[in-house]
Amino acid sequence: MSDRARKIILISHCLLNVNSKVEGINPFPGVHKELLQILVEKDYGIIQLPCPEMTYFGISRWAHVRDQFDFPAFREHCQKLFKPILHQIQDYSDNGYHIEGIIFVEGSPSCGLTKVTKGENWKGVNSADGYAKLLEESTKIPGKGIFVQELEKLLNQADFKINHYVLDEKYPKNSLETLRLLL
Repeated sequence: MSDRARKIILISHCLLNVNSKVEGINPFPGVHKELLQILVEKDYGIIQLPCPEMTYFGISRWAHVRDQFDFPAFREHCQKLFKPILHQIQDYSDNGYHIEGIIFVEGSPSCGLTKVTKGENWKGVNSADGYAKLLEESTKIPGKGIFVQELEKLLNQADFKINHYVLDEKYPKNSLETLRLLL
């Protein structure tokens, strides 16, 4: 038997690469060091999920709310991104590895687990001032992000049970302490 811990955790893309976020949304400079430190200390292998927003809209995109991602082509895109990951974790599991769970980003329109960003009347912007006003009016509401919804569909279809965790970047200390206890 090898000396591998045989523990795997999946993690939202932007927690390991903040550069994938919309410009100006920078809760940390590059990688979420505190979260990474917890995972390293606990001997987890890490699978970084792809960012559906970046892969669909690119790095130069503007901020969106969940409603704007709630259309068939984006949902299909999310499923296409996750299917190869699902195959990986099924193979790991079939070979004696423990898939601990997935860490999502609270408030994200794609990766929010219990809260997502919502904005009223987000149908397009015709000026920088209009965009700033929309950002100010956005709120967090109960719900799951579109990527989370599609990922859960695929996990359910495969009858694969996996824990879900969340990092709330607005309250990182509380989130990190909770994750430290749960993982």
